[in-house]
Amino acid sequence: MKNGFLCLLFLFTSFGLFSQTKESALKDANVTAHATLKEDFKTVLQYTHPNVLEISGGIDVLLPQIEEMFAEMKTQGLKFIKAEVLSVSDIVQEQGESRCLVKNLNIMEVGGRTMKSSSYLMGFFPEDAEHWVFVEAEKMKNPQLVQALFPDFKTSMDIPEDSVEIVEQ
Repeated sequence: MKNGFLCLLFLFTSFGLFSQTKESALKDANVTAHATLKEDFKTVLQYTHPNVLEISGGIDVLLPQIEEMFAEMKTQGLKFIKAEVLSVSDIVQEQGESRCLVKNLNIMEVGGRTMKSSSYLMGFFPEDAEHWVFVEAEKMKNPQLVQALFPDFKTSMDIPEDSVEIVEQ
C-alpha cells in the first residue's frame, strides 16, 4: 500500500512538473509575442537563444539593426496587427535541456493587403536557465547555420514548415 501511494505521488508530481514546464514555455513565448507587437525588441532579444545573440554580435549590435529594419518596414506600409501563440508542443528532453516547438500566428497589413503567417519557434530551456529562449524553427533546417549556432546539435523533433497566406479583402 505504501509503495502504491509513493508511486501515485511520483506520478502526480511528475505530471505537475511537466505541466509547469509546458506552461512556462507558453508564458515565455507569449512574452515575446506581446513584445513584438509593442516593438519592445530588447525584450524579444532577451528571449532569443544566447548562441544567436553571440554569433550576431550581441544585443547592443542587434537591437539597433532590428529597430532600423522595423522602421523601414513601417515606411513601406507594413503593420503588425496580431502576434499570437497558438500552441506549445510536448516538451522533450534532449542533450541536457528541455525543448519544444511553439506555433505562432502573425497577422500583418502590407500595402492594403492582409497577410497571415503561421510560423514556429524552437524553445530551449537549459538546466541552468531562468526562462525559455527561442530560435526561429525554420532556421534549424539549415545545416550550416545549425552547425555554427549549435555544434553537435541533434533533435528528434519534426520541425514543421512555416506558411504565409494573403487574405483577400
